[in-house]
Amino acid sequence: MMFKNYNNSVSVLCVFGLMIMLITTPFLYWQTSMIISFPLYINSSTLFSYSLCLDWISLSFSSLVFIISMCVFSFSCTYMKNDPHYWRFTHILSLFVLSMNFLIYSASLFALLIGWDGLGLVSFLLIIYYSNTESFKSGFLTLLINRFGDLFIVAGVLVLIQLGNFNLYIEKSSWVLLCLLVLASLTKSAQYPFSAWLPAAMAAPTPVSALVHSSTLVTAGVYLLIRLSINSPLNAHMTSMLCFLGSLTCLLGGYAAMYENDLKKIIALSTLSQLGLMIFSLSIHLPYLALFHLYMHAIFKALLFICAGHVLILTYGLQDLRLMGGILLQNPFLSLIFSTSALALVAFPFLNSFYSKHLILDMIFSSHVSFLPIFMMYFGSLLTGSYLIRMLFSLHYPSLSEKNHMSMSWVVMLPMLILSFLSVVSGHFCSLFLNVFTYSFLPKPILFVNSFLVLFSFLFFLFLKSSKSLVLDTLLFSKPLYLQNNLTGLLMPLMQLEKSWLEPNFKFILHYMTLTKPLAWLGGKERTVGLIFLFIFISLNLW
Repeated sequence: MMFKNYNNSVSVLCVFGLMIMLITTPFLYWQTSMIISFPLYINSSTLFSYSLCLDWISLSFSSLVFIISMCVFSFSCTYMKNDPHYWRFTHILSLFVLSMNFLIYSASLFALLIGWDGLGLVSFLLIIYYSNTESFKSGFLTLLINRFGDLFIVAGVLVLIQLGNFNLYIEKSSWVLLCLLVLASLTKSAQYPFSAWLPAAMAAPTPVSALVHSSTLVTAGVYLLIRLSINSPLNAHMTSMLCFLGSLTCLLGGYAAMYENDLKKIIALSTLSQLGLMIFSLSIHLPYLALFHLYMHAIFKALLFICAGHVLILTYGLQDLRLMGGILLQNPFLSLIFSTSALALVAFPFLNSFYSKHLILDMIFSSHVSFLPIFMMYFGSLLTGSYLIRMLFSLHYPSLSEKNHMSMSWVVMLPMLILSFLSVVSGHFCSLFLNVFTYSFLPKPILFVNSFLVLFSFLFFLFLKSSKSLVLDTLLFSKPLYLQNNLTGLLMPLMQLEKSWLEPNFKFILHYMTLTKPLAWLGGKERTVGLIFLFIFISLNLW
């Protein structure tokens, strides 16, 4: 029964995703839009209607939601296969996708409220899916903050009654309504000071996290702000608030992730940083660029959570990063896909987020923004690369304990292959069609800083790691380098070096500047992973 429901859900989502993608093409080519309105109640001065907006933005985002949902449903069959109530989980997750599509196509306040409330209620049911105290606390915290945001939308009803029309995108909205909708969007997208519910939502099953953090709940607020800013440009007071809150959220998310050891919470905090980047791009009047990064983030974040779910399967639910040493060394395919998604998060060239994130960082200097938000945004991006490299280092670092090996069938690998393919090619493909700038006129020193941000993140991580230890702990259990046959010209110097006492200050030079650890990984079972890391390190220095 479980596999029958799984096949039906995946097939329906696949058909809907492909069908909507085909419908998107003429809307994108001719840049047309369509408003479909259903009158519900007509008073003497007010028209209550349920309106839908069909344009290339709503159709493309809806097709992306269906494609990601198809991959998540396929992954949930493996992750939840021992759950006796899997059919209930599938139905609730389907309601989650349906509520998001209600919100995407909404063009009136009633349609927006149905999708908005649907996301809040269904997310509460998914977070408390596991019956324990932590899940209940996290669920009620999420429900409380989202209900607080719903109050702003309900208050917007009073404003629209005065206008006599409940459509959001036809006429120029009043600044009071814009303020209310912006505040509601900040709560749904977990911007400061409403960020507490996002890490707490990790109490839900991992397939829920893959949907929540990629293309559904947390992106609802950003999507609403994008539609509002395209229809009615935000005034100076709103953009100043969004600029400060977006940069602060990006910085706080990266800083908190640097000291977090829970694997899922680290990925959740990375979502905070990326949402802050999108909000910041809206504050400098770049809504299409924010939409571009929203699409790219949805793809690689879903892939990252699916890979994290497979890691949790290998560790039997253990989420502490400190106890996962070498978990990916026995699983080269999972290691490759996990590294691809993590590098996409740090905007590694030429993955999908490289075309959106670096462009936002470039356009920051072309805007009239003070130094403080720029510093917080760049430092938050630096921290993003640092904790992602820390996470990869912990998952690939060899340990003495035996690790499990998971044999993957094509059914298990297919969603990861689809999302990893999109993580590689979608950035260049979407940059050809979306209305964004593709060339920067900034000076070369600024472009140099943006381009080498990944390398700076790597060096910053190495600096923090080397400052916490004074002994060669990382070489304690490695194979002696002078016994390896692939270091022909360095055998005698390394033998003299390893048989002698090494000064603590020489550790950084030996370990990081001469690449001794990647060279030590070139033997035994870790040969493939060592070659991958050596290639990445050389690419970062030569690029």
